[in-house]
Amino acid sequence: MKELLVFLLFFNFIYSQVYDVSIPENDTASYNYADFRLWISDSTDTLKGIYWYMHPNNGDSRNIVNDSNYQILASNKNFALMGAHIYNMHMNTGIGDAVIAATDSFAILSNSDELEFIPFFINGYSWGGQFAFHFTKWIPERILGFITQKGGYHDSTITNLAIQVPGLMFIGENDLDYRIENLTNIFFNHRPLGAKWILAMEQGAGHSQVNDVNFLNSYFNIITDLRIPDNVNVFEPITLNTLPESIGWLGNQNSWIIGSWECYDGISDSSSWFPSRIIGEHWQSFVSENSNSDTSSCNPNFDSTYIFFKAGIHGEDENSDFIIVTNDSSKIDQCRSQLELSEENRNLHINGYIDYTDGGFNTPWNWHIIPNEWVLAEMSIGLCNGTPEQVESDLGYWIDNVGQLCNWGSFIKSEIISDSLCNSSEVELWNECYSIENTTDLSLSDSGLSGEIPAEIGNLTNLTNLDLSNNQLTGSIPSEIGNLTSLTNLDLSNNQLTGVITENICDLINLSVSYLQNNQLCPPYPSCIEGYVGLQDTTNCEELAIIDETFPIRYKLYNPYPNPFNPSTTIEFEIGNGQFISLNIYDLNGRLIEEFFIKHLLQGSHKITWEPKNITSGIYFIELSAENFRSTQKLILLK
Repeated sequence: MKELLVFLLFFNFIYSQVYDVSIPENDTASYNYADFRLWISDSTDTLKGIYWYMHPNNGDSRNIVNDSNYQILASNKNFALMGAHIYNMHMNTGIGDAVIAATDSFAILSNSDELEFIPFFINGYSWGGQFAFHFTKWIPERILGFITQKGGYHDSTITNLAIQVPGLMFIGENDLDYRIENLTNIFFNHRPLGAKWILAMEQGAGHSQVNDVNFLNSYFNIITDLRIPDNVNVFEPITLNTLPESIGWLGNQNSWIIGSWECYDGISDSSSWFPSRIIGEHWQSFVSENSNSDTSSCNPNFDSTYIFFKAGIHGEDENSDFIIVTNDSSKIDQCRSQLELSEENRNLHINGYIDYTDGGFNTPWNWHIIPNEWVLAEMSIGLCNGTPEQVESDLGYWIDNVGQLCNWGSFIKSEIISDSLCNSSEVELWNECYSIENTTDLSLSDSGLSGEIPAEIGNLTNLTNLDLSNNQLTGSIPSEIGNLTSLTNLDLSNNQLTGVITENICDLINLSVSYLQNNQLCPPYPSCIEGYVGLQDTTNCEELAIIDETFPIRYKLYNPYPNPFNPSTTIEFEIGNGQFISLNIYDLNGRLIEEFFIKHLLQGSHKITWEPKNITSGIYFIELSAENFRSTQKLILLK
């Protein structure tokens, strides 16, 4: 695009920043208007992708950034969250270029350079669904995956690289015929070509939006984990992982039977392709009431009782690492006892055989080569007189015979994961699952809890009562507690909590009762709870205690006063610790109007007076920024 006109608005939410950008039409674009809104959690240091929800015809999805469920979904994967308001959104109108221009602009406005390169995950409804599909075909190298919910006039021409992009296509049983036929034909024409797509018909539904949050969110989470490479550099063009068909599960579109790739007895070319068994089961429950039948008998179900460990060959480097898995409690105990020893003293011998599957394992105790990550197993295969290439060329032989031929020494390196019973709509706390949406009361007093309070507790945003009193909790109070904006009662008394209480606890405006006594929390205490901290053991707080208690322990830019103003206004702010700070004024178009300073300021409260001389009436923005902090406030000048 030849020109970009960017309109900038900043909204300073608690723990997040929201940016608005408008990309106007020009001589090469005819989309009428294209407005975008981007949300970035303050807890995210480096973004890995953009979750983009696309609106139906004549819709506006920008307010999606205010949806706490989407915020949690995006931030858990270090994603930004984007909505849009686009009219005449055909790809041939220049919308694709407008999207890229918008994300490039967001990169500048947010100081998040990675936005120029990181991939999109697109979830679109109706017209937004078909746009998600068209955009994927237009720039497949930047699309992690797409969801098209009951779109209409899709481009049915054969795709190219887009068949490698995982896709989830929804149709409604009672929707208009052309919508059903269009998406169905696209699916069946592309599956034989290797398209990694799912076709899901919602029984008894028309053109309504899909509300199966578990299905949608699980798909996003799994696709994200599979497609984004480990140790990815997000500050340069990214080559996303290509998913081989053989790691997937398949689902029959007529019988709703599912099965792993090796065990499936249907026709793969006409079957939905799932990146994991979990997604296959979600699909099965969505499209049919008969959700208990599958063809995976040759591959027992994987369940949450399994524990993963990493193992390695004695005397070799990490290239000899491989994965073992078990649900045998005695072997789990053996592995964990090994982890208590120094690495050079570990000597747990493991006998097993190759298993090349995605969701299940031939036996509960084996060594497992992760599909298409042969480097992890190259050394161990070599010990059995075979190369990765040989194994791939005659997999059956190696699975059936090598296990009886190979006995070799290894040592346990680390426990990888104990698979949780919790799904994407739940939070695991102290080995229990709690619904993000429905948990309002968490009373765990006298429950024998120990260790630190998990930061994940901040995801329970509907919580009104949190009682963790009379336990053996240690460490500091996590700042994520500040996310619990519905909280009315907080009781952390009679534990062994240490450190300084973060000032953001004062953002809990609904908090009426707080009990913190009998801990080891250090001053200065936030002003909002100073009278409620009770007796504290401050024996180890000498260094902190010398800090002037009038100093703030947070950064904050206050609303200017007066506002609106004429001829002058006062700008007041707090600095949590001394560092270089900049303070600037911008107009609505993002142009710098006045630069107050870029200099080192001491910790404490500061104020300045702004009296603009040769500036017209209008809306302006004051921005305070430091290395890891940015905040804005709106100013209205009336002359």
